[in-house]
Amino acid sequence: MKAIVKKIKISILIFLAAIFLGILVPINANAETVYTDVKYKQEVEFADINAGMHLMENYPSITFEEDIKGEWAKAGVQFRLGFIGNSIYKSTFSIRIDGTTVISDKCSKYWYDTYMNQMVDLSPEFFKKMNHRYEIALYIDNNYYVKHYFTFYKPLKKNNTNILPKQVIGKQKVLLNWEEMIGAVKYNVYRSTKYDGMYINLGTCTKTQVEDEEVKIGKKYYYYVEARYVDGETLSTPIASVTVKRPKLLKPKIKIKKSSKTWQIYWGIISDESNGIEVYMKNGKGKYKKFRNINTSLNIKKSKIKKGTVGITSSKKSLKKRLKYKFRARTFIIIDGKVYYSKWSKTINMRT
Repeated sequence: MKAIVKKIKISILIFLAAIFLGILVPINANAETVYTDVKYKQEVEFADINAGMHLMENYPSITFEEDIKGEWAKAGVQFRLGFIGNSIYKSTFSIRIDGTTVISDKCSKYWYDTYMNQMVDLSPEFFKKMNHRYEIALYIDNNYYVKHYFTFYKPLKKNNTNILPKQVIGKQKVLLNWEEMIGAVKYNVYRSTKYDGMYINLGTCTKTQVEDEEVKIGKKYYYYVEARYVDGETLSTPIASVTVKRPKLLKPKIKIKKSSKTWQIYWGIISDESNGIEVYMKNGKGKYKKFRNINTSLNIKKSKIKKGTVGITSSKKSLKKRLKYKFRARTFIIIDGKVYYSKWSKTINMRT
């Protein structure tokens, strides 16, 4: 026998979320606060394991404090019971929450022919866990007859936010940051190469920061984050974009320092994201050649408080006498196997 489902005062919202690899531009892409009042959802599992129809009515209704209007109304979950069938007249029924018996009594006290039906109240004290799936089961002589499943939700005040995509300095990588969206249980991150194009789901996370390493220099990318809530709803941030640029390297400034036996090419502190420097030299009317003593994988000094190389020293014997030497330098960075250079420094001269 199917239970009669009574209309309740608050809405039951059950959403089935489909996951796609790509979706179009989100409709609700505005940074605004959205209010919702989803308090519970209900699932029902019926199992008539007794021989006949033993229950005329068994349906739950839920009353919240703010819905109480009459002096006899109570907050909580109410079950309307009305047993029938001689075989269970002397039987005992029990109501269990997550396997724990909270009410136990004789079926005869709730006999349909005598009392028509009666209400059994389950106090709100039994339902203190929010976002927890409760199993409420009716048993007759320790055999379960019907089960109900409730998940109670706190009313959510959903706050939207903005996603902030930013290229990682010196890297072919985009860092995505956004503020926590209250009540969200996870986030889906989407990317496209066009504002109104197809957006690809980059993955699901619970943190508010992710990195996108699948980007190319010179390309513009569009991103948004979709928050998914415990009540099944979603909310999307506005779309934001970033252009992945080649790294900007500063033109180095070089000097020559000499002593009685040595000379030094000095470049000092280079604070940009470069990770190497090349120094070229030519003598007389010859061509510029990379100076043999410079190691292009040098750990360049980036600030006063950090260690690093500020120049390279060589013996005066390495140069021919009575010649004019010219030097210039450029810094570089290697990203995914590709080398990017700064502009050349000013040329400096040295006579031997």
